[in-house]
Amino acid sequence: MYIPVCFLQWSRDYSEIFNRKESLLGGRLPGDVEITPEERKALVTGVVKFFDTAMEQELSEFRAEMILDYFIERLSPVVYNGAIADAGAFIAERLEDMEATLFAKTPR
Repeated sequence: MYIPVCFLQWSRDYSEIFNRKESLLGGRLPGDVEITPEERKALVTGVVKFFDTAMEQELSEFRAEMILDYFIERLSPVVYNGAIADAGAFIAERLEDMEATLFAKTPR
């Protein structure tokens, strides 16, 4: 099997980056969602109830878990990136306030 050299270089470079991120985040990548078994059970129950009431369709717990996993996989990076952007804006705003306070204009 032929593997292009550029792919080998790319995979080597990016695997190093991902391994570094994993070690910084305790084995997780940014956007990974940790859900306790109790939270997962409540979410699955909510999905089943939603399909029953809003869609008038019975849904097994297995299918509800598949739907939940699908949306977690798709939504978690979006929510994570939004939260990081909000936190960055909040910190930038606070730094501006601090800079204005520390370096207030002195009368000449």
